[in-house]
Amino acid sequence: MKIGSFVSSLLPVISKDSVIEDCQITRAEIQEATVPAYDAGVEVFKGWKFKSKELEPLIASFNRTIEGNRNQNLVETIRLGLNVLLENLTAAEKLVHQLYNEDIASSGFSYKKANILHFIEAAGFVSKYARKFLIYVFVCESHAAGAEESVTDSLTKAEIEWVRTNMASFCQAFISVTEKTSVVVSHFQNIPDIVVNDENASILPSTMGEKKIDPFSMRFIPIWLNPIYHVRMAVAEWQAARYNQAKEELLLVQLRKLRLEKLKAGTDDAHLQKEIDYNERRAQGLAAKIAKMEKGHD
Repeated sequence: MKIGSFVSSLLPVISKDSVIEDCQITRAEIQEATVPAYDAGVEVFKGWKFKSKELEPLIASFNRTIEGNRNQNLVETIRLGLNVLLENLTAAEKLVHQLYNEDIASSGFSYKKANILHFIEAAGFVSKYARKFLIYVFVCESHAAGAEESVTDSLTKAEIEWVRTNMASFCQAFISVTEKTSVVVSHFQNIPDIVVNDENASILPSTMGEKKIDPFSMRFIPIWLNPIYHVRMAVAEWQAARYNQAKEELLLVQLRKLRLEKLKAGTDDAHLQKEIDYNERRAQGLAAKIAKMEKGHD
């Protein structure tokens, strides 16, 4: 989404405190749910050769876009990127403290401030997608290892569609938010602190260069990534539900890890599958609640 369109989609006023709080909640979510989920994933998938046909197009898309260590698969690459993401999110929060006024009218957003906000949105999206994708990986590989339940038995149609359709956006966002922290800070420093408006939004990319206006290539992500900056909603309730969902998804990863290990050992556990089914319903219930809140109201 181009920066002009991004700014025009914002709520009329964004508070500095809400952005700082969002940074802190996202960092806690990554540290307490996404990183532990990927630690569990790496324990199983380090050096793993994926067998699921349903994963093939997603893995191919990731490998075409992400220039990772070819001795590592995508689960290992994402896990390493999460460490850098945490550092970069801390750097972005420091810039919010330094550069943001207490309240900023969306009509007064500069390119620098807008890019910082878009970067923070992307960090939250990367964390959310990474967990959803890891669950998808466990479901697909468990089925390939002999589990009766396919991905369509385990996940809702909406969950499957969301993972499949958002892989390209995830890859672009992942590249952006996991650059070296020194590079990220340099990008922010070089963005002009000029207020975004319709006139310069069409002129500056050609006069100053697209890379200076949009150094993180967010224009290639066609969606806005965090509803609290775009939709009127009960933010505190949404944040609590989002955090609870993250913790439920961590538990699901841990349970699915145990299931896949049992399948690899040639055994299965009906009681464990019932526990997985129960926690999947809990996570899906939270997802439905969050989706309802994200519809917002004007």
